[in-house]
Amino acid sequence: MLWAYVWAYKGRFLLALLAMLVVTATTLSMPYLSKVAVDVYIAQGDMCGLTMIALLYLALNGVYWLAIYWQNYLSTWVGQRVVYAIWRDLFAHVLRQSIAFYEQERVGYVHRFFGPLRELSLVYNTFQAAASLDRIVDYMTREAQVPEPEHPQKPAGGFQGRVTFEGVTFGYGDEPVLHDINLDVQAGETIALVGPTGAGKSTLARLLARLHDVDQGAVRIDGVDVRQISAGDLRRLTTLVPQDVFLFADTIRENIRYGDPEASDAQIEEAAKRAQAHAFIAQLPRGYDSQTGELGAMLSGGQKQLIAFARALLADPRILVLDEATANVDAYTEAQIQQAMDEIRRDRTTLIIAHRFSTLRQADRIVVLDEGHIVGQGSHEALIERNPTYQQLYHRFERRCHAGGKRKGTIKC
Repeated sequence: MLWAYVWAYKGRFLLALLAMLVVTATTLSMPYLSKVAVDVYIAQGDMCGLTMIALLYLALNGVYWLAIYWQNYLSTWVGQRVVYAIWRDLFAHVLRQSIAFYEQERVGYVHRFFGPLRELSLVYNTFQAAASLDRIVDYMTREAQVPEPEHPQKPAGGFQGRVTFEGVTFGYGDEPVLHDINLDVQAGETIALVGPTGAGKSTLARLLARLHDVDQGAVRIDGVDVRQISAGDLRRLTTLVPQDVFLFADTIRENIRYGDPEASDAQIEEAAKRAQAHAFIAQLPRGYDSQTGELGAMLSGGQKQLIAFARALLADPRILVLDEATANVDAYTEAQIQQAMDEIRRDRTTLIIAHRFSTLRQADRIVVLDEGHIVGQGSHEALIERNPTYQQLYHRFERRCHAGGKRKGTIKC
């Protein structure tokens, strides 16, 4: 693979090889001239011959330094362009991958992709270069497990955000974790998915984002099977805000801009204000230019969540999935997040996955899952009356509220 990139600059590459041969030849010649000078001309006292050897030695030194200059210049020139071409093609290849690819490589994937290229551009020895190239070839030749459709489709009237699960069955191994799921979410509707751990809530969200393909049935957006929607359209249509927010080791501004690379600074600040993030950002010494640290280490969990909301607002998707978005935060931060959620779910289809029942008050409909089955749908009042699974979940939550000294007997607890 590397030769294909190098051969695009074969003229300069061959000149660099020629310069390298000249450097090698002159390096080997100079010790030989010293031997001849000592053994022949000095021994015989031949000053004329010794002068000739000295002049030849100086000439070889001049050729050596000239050749080593051109060797370094040409090899650097070719090397920089080869590394740039590989970087460009690797980046394009990564962008063509399905969303599932990012799920597999989500932890530090930027460093894992482009670290080998940095190593290749700063080669210290042949073995290091070979190891770096092996990793690059691995990424360049990796095929997506979730393939791009040959003939992508779009609904006649454009995407509006209606989501339909039709007889969906799916398992990560031999055992299904979802069984014959049928669910219709209207465009602009907010659905809350609740259930015990392992019920399949997050799996539904993964199937919607096409991190995996269903084993049976279909997931549709506005009537189009997600397997027939291009990866680019699907990325623009859906945004997932997980509990474990991924932030780049960059400024807050650039982390928000990731939602829309073309966004202006004014648009970024407006998104942050709508997401309730502007207040804490403005209090930082460098404001929006403050560094987040590796994986957002300089920020609290709630602050990272609000930045993720601002990023989602900037992306402006038709479908938003909030996966455990208010788990593991304090009451004050949750209140800010609730306000931000009110804003970001406006005029878009929203699926909320949360254990906190205070989040469910925002939902138009609550869907209860248990062991991979939908076991109930409706309002909080209707489910608390007749759905045993929902009753157990709510009473468990109520006991936690009581143990924590909070108000009980209300969904806002």
